[in-house]
Amino acid sequence: MRQIDLFNIHYKPCAHPAGGIVSQYFVGTADRLSSRFADMRALDSIWRHPFDNMDIIGFQGYRKHINFRDDIKGWKEVPLWQFNEYQDWLYKWDGALIADLLMEHDIIVTDPFDVRFDGDITDNFRRSRSPHDWTMLEHVVAQHGLKLDFHMPDVTSYFFVTTLPVFQSYMATWWKVFRTLAPLVTAEDAHDAAYKALPLAYLSEFFFSMWLEQSGLKKKIMPLMLCWDAR
Repeated sequence: MRQIDLFNIHYKPCAHPAGGIVSQYFVGTADRLSSRFADMRALDSIWRHPFDNMDIIGFQGYRKHINFRDDIKGWKEVPLWQFNEYQDWLYKWDGALIADLLMEHDIIVTDPFDVRFDGDITDNFRRSRSPHDWTMLEHVVAQHGLKLDFHMPDVTSYFFVTTLPVFQSYMATWWKVFRTLAPLVTAEDAHDAAYKALPLAYLSEFFFSMWLEQSGLKKKIMPLMLCWDAR
């Protein structure tokens, strides 16, 4: 059985037990710059300090879980009792399906979120978040010679499961872009408070979506389970 490490990302110490393939990863709020990356701090830390014998690696949020048990498509919001019941199942699961899926696919991702009501991802980000910061992302991506599609119709969350080499390849590309972009992001023209607090996290999610599309990786799409009452 291949080693599988699936991390639940938390912002405060979590009393809920983990088990099996699942570990709780507490990112905290170390400083202003790192906190602006939100969940990406966990990915960055694991990339820089991988665990021994790491083979298959995945990430999900404390309120957003990749749904490996049901075949319901799309994003499904559930009550807390159902979310906790799924967690109990997940923490006892051996993850064999994940290993099987990654024999035929390169990466497991969640259903993308369609933004065509706004036009495309550029229109959506400029309208709902920050025109200035999106322009900075476009400039930095071009500066690094990356060919990404800024007119995609949907956004894929950076909660995923893949092999260590694929994860390392993505993170190396992400870091190359974001070490240049971070000082340029101001959020001064942002349209909502959530973006102002976490601009680099939002930009990272859109960047992941574009990187994934051009990567050539064979994707397995799984549903996403959400519970806003989870703590």
